Amino acid sequence: MNQPADEPSQTAAVRPSHPWTQADNAAGFVLRYVSPMRRYLIHRLGSESLSDHALTLLIGHLVQRGYGHLGQGRLRDFLTRGMRSAAKVAVARAEAPQTPHDDTGQRGAGADQRKPFDRDAFDPESSVWLGHWRSGLLQLAWRRLEQVQHKTPGSLHYTVLEAASRNSHATATMLATQVSTSAGRAVDLEEVKRVLAESRRQFAAILSAEVASTLENPSVANTSEEMRHLKLK
Repeated sequence: MNQPADEPSQTAAVRPSHPWTQADNAAGFVLRYVSPMRRYLIHRLGSESLSDHALTLLIGHLVQRGYGHLGQGRLRDFLTRGMRSAAKVAVARAEAPQTPHDDTGQRGAGADQRKPFDRDAFDPESSVWLGHWRSGLLQLAWRRLEQVQHKTPGSLHYTVLEAASRNSHATATMLATQVSTSAGRAVDLEEVKRVLAESRRQFAAILSAEVASTLENPSVANTSEEMRHLKLK
């Protein structure tokens, strides 16, 4: 069956993959990953305020200096090192004696919840960090699929795949009913089956492109290896 003219093609939905090391705006690129970084910092520091301060320091450094000579390899490894350095400074500032002229608002931040700073705990292969990183990549892929649907009149790719993912035991008939309600129009069984197959391929391509952009050398082999390592395929 030929693809309808108003349906987004798999190629059109996927942004070209450019290595993170070539980003024109280092801080802007890294901001896409603030959510998994913040969750990991809170896990390690035990304080939201300290974690937010560490993130502010890291992003500020990237705004001023970019990646510097450390901009190589995998982005997730680079961010682990960056979070460790920023967390060390944030904790040191929080533990420093407060002076009458101190108005930073960071002295003693989160002291009641704070965990001792452990430099060695910021392991790039930590299962906790890999879990947050994996979730962050999936969030970006879902967001991209949703954006494509919003920009494509009549598309139901995000709606169908999201419904199927939310209820993995739903039959095609059940999905057709759910999607019809969400779309505000009748969606028959054959359309649901076709769109579900297309959206799965589309999502896989989008996710692959997201992973590729976090690698210095995003070859097909390297991207596949990284996806397997993150349990994304």
